[in-house]
Amino acid sequence: MPELLTKRHARTRPMTRNQIAAAIEALDLDCVKFKLMYGNEDGSWSRDKAEAVCKVYRRFLLLCATRDELIVPNEDVDAFWHGHILDTEKYAMDCEVFCGRFLHHYPYSGMNGEEDADRSRIAFEETRRIYEAEFGEAYEGGKAKSRDCYSCMNPSSDGPNGWRPTLPAYKV
Repeated sequence: MPELLTKRHARTRPMTRNQIAAAIEALDLDCVKFKLMYGNEDGSWSRDKAEAVCKVYRRFLLLCATRDELIVPNEDVDAFWHGHILDTEKYAMDCEVFCGRFLHHYPYSGMNGEEDADRSRIAFEETRRIYEAEFGEAYEGGKAKSRDCYSCMNPSSDGPNGWRPTLPAYKV
């Protein structure tokens, strides 16, 4: 009998890794790809890029659902994840199917001072190592996105007019 995954990511029903992978593979992500190809304010992606990033995103979801480590998205995966999350109803239903719970996105990683930035870089490098060991391919798609997100303030300085919010802590 295959080992059931009961990691820190509590599920309403235990699933094997193969069941989780199959559920993720069955997700219909065509609308996300379409939005990135035709509705992206930062410039449209080609169909080839959308398909390639979708493959990496599915693998990212598998790691998030099956690993205890913090799994950090790269720039392209983060953009794809944002596109998926913005369809909130579909994203919530998809998460329930493959994860048994809502998979939260923590957008402040690395933004709460230099020590936090170091932890974020280390977590991204660990994610890269895990990804490459699991899938035998490079974790391509840019650097860790969360620290330098263009829509967030730069973590190495205060925001406009010296303002800097108190950022919530990452919840394990």
